[in-house]
Amino acid sequence: MSERVLGVVEREALERARTRLVALRAEQYRLLQDIAELERLGVAQQTGDRATPRLLQDVSTLDLHEARRLTEESADLAPR
Repeated sequence: MSERVLGVVEREALERARTRLVALRAEQYRLLQDIAELERLGVAQQTGDRATPRLLQDVSTLDLHEARRLTEESADLAPR
């Protein structure tokens, strides 16, 4: 992508978007780490939930599908 045709305002907007995307990815990674720790500690079972996705659904605005996806993704971070 060429940025040569962009003006100052457009370049600044693009840079803000890039910066926020980097921050978003970093925050998503930290969230996955937290979910992996919940799994490792067995928090869902201790609270009476059947599984971590159900716990995440109960304590947030996530639907069950998204909670499952995050839990599965977090498993890639956990040591086996």
